[in-house]
Amino acid sequence: MPVLGVETAASGIYLMTRTPDISVIIPTYHDWERLMHCLNAIRRQSIASTSYEVIIVNNDPEDRVPAGFEMPVNFRFLDEGKPGSYAARNAALKVARGRVIAFTDSDCLPDPDWLVNGLQYLTDGADRVAGRVDLYFRSKHLSWSEIYEKAFSFQQQKNAAQGFSVTANLITWRETLDDVGHFNESLMSGGDREWNSRATAMGKSIVFGDICTVSHPARASFSELIEKRKRVTGGIYNIRGIRVIDILRGLMPPVNTLPMLIQDNKLAIRERTIAFLVCYYLKIYRLYLLLRFKVGLENPSRV
Repeated sequence: MPVLGVETAASGIYLMTRTPDISVIIPTYHDWERLMHCLNAIRRQSIASTSYEVIIVNNDPEDRVPAGFEMPVNFRFLDEGKPGSYAARNAALKVARGRVIAFTDSDCLPDPDWLVNGLQYLTDGADRVAGRVDLYFRSKHLSWSEIYEKAFSFQQQKNAAQGFSVTANLITWRETLDDVGHFNESLMSGGDREWNSRATAMGKSIVFGDICTVSHPARASFSELIEKRKRVTGGIYNIRGIRVIDILRGLMPPVNTLPMLIQDNKLAIRERTIAFLVCYYLKIYRLYLLLRFKVGLENPSRV
């Protein structure tokens, strides 16, 4: 397999001659090892390689592609220096050629039928597909962070019912993106929700793709949960600031999660208790961050 060179976002150079049906877009930031696993999973897709292109956007041009990083001719790199995964995705959209756009992340492992099944949902009439995101764990002995992830993370069926999908597994028509517009590049987090809110407001339909699956590693350490909460809270603050209701609700236990935890047959009683406690801690931490952002003690970042 040839090694492809890195392109800038403005470059028009490409090696494929056939126009692909699907453009897969993957932003990456200092994540080369997991990215290679992701690309290997995409190479095993059950459709012909000539039917799709893969555009990987390196969001730190100073962090060069490692030596020996090999890819098929339908895969290519772009550089995007503007910080943020949404700026990276927009850079790829400017050169993507597919009539279907499939988003995933560098730490995800798409199933072999990911693209085939995603395309089927679209041809059946959907404008957007919120594909399933399955968690996988380091071992059978889960950390508190992994238990929290098991209980609360990537609830794509619920997301779709609310008109939303995470970009870890979002597939849509290029025409839909053209109608709705690209992602808000000013956001470090929450841009997927903001874009989907615009799409839903325009009447663009969304379905839960139960058989359109990617796997995602559970965050195993508490520091990873904290980093994610900080990033997500920064995105929320950039969109709407802090409201009085945020302060009032911030200190209350998350009792609204209890029915879901009780009914979740995947969770043991101990796991339900741990998930609730971690959820409460993260809720208080979110309020703490919002207040720090408000008074200028800290600025939202891309961590």
